[in-house]
Amino acid sequence: MVIGSDWIWQKPPVREGWLGADPDWWIGTDTNNCKWIVKMTGGFYAYREHVFASLAQRLGMSCQSSAYLIIPSADAEPRRSTRNSEPYQLAIWLMNEHGAEPCSADCPLKLLNQANFHKMHDADSKIPHIGDAARADVLGHLCGQFEPHGHFFTVDHEYVVIDNEGMFADPPSLRECRWIEQLEDRSMVAGVCRDLVDVSDTELQSIAAIPQDYVLLTGHEVFEDLRAAKDAASEYLDLFGNSL
Repeated sequence: MVIGSDWIWQKPPVREGWLGADPDWWIGTDTNNCKWIVKMTGGFYAYREHVFASLAQRLGMSCQSSAYLIIPSADAEPRRSTRNSEPYQLAIWLMNEHGAEPCSADCPLKLLNQANFHKMHDADSKIPHIGDAARADVLGHLCGQFEPHGHFFTVDHEYVVIDNEGMFADPPSLRECRWIEQLEDRSMVAGVCRDLVDVSDTELQSIAAIPQDYVLLTGHEVFEDLRAAKDAASEYLDLFGNSL
């Protein structure tokens, strides 16, 4: 957990051709000159995003790192300008993002078929971690996502999973996901399920733990949601795993 007492705050820059940031977002620079994105969506959104990212990283997925953040002063710019804001937020490590346009004639992002993202585990190997587009969606369905994760590409063309605050809103829905059910080869899905089943309950408790002095003003702790995700993964393997 980090405390944003002495941070320097600025708004994200406007970039032509790029959807950019929500109007409530801020960039905070800490005393070590590290930069963080702060969405100002409150503790429970922060908690869900951080827990899912921690779990995804534990399963070897490329996911943006974050830290629980307390902004103690109501006079700090992000809190002063955000209505009904609370001190409990999330600091998301700011990475250098690839622009909206290809960076060169042979930029590998030109190869992507944006309409067919769920098949990206078969995509060109010039885009590191591209398979996590589908793997993270499998994990999201196991974690009861209300909406799927987002993504961006780094300047080195690496795929990164982001925007995970919509997780743990519903029961696991893996067997109800249309694109998964239509797959002829379920080995990728089974692989994610096996990886999750291998995570001990002790590790899940650690992932779901809330730091001392960090308060959820709304919402609930998600350890039981993680256990339900693990049970759903085990169920899926019982149905399909033996044949893969």
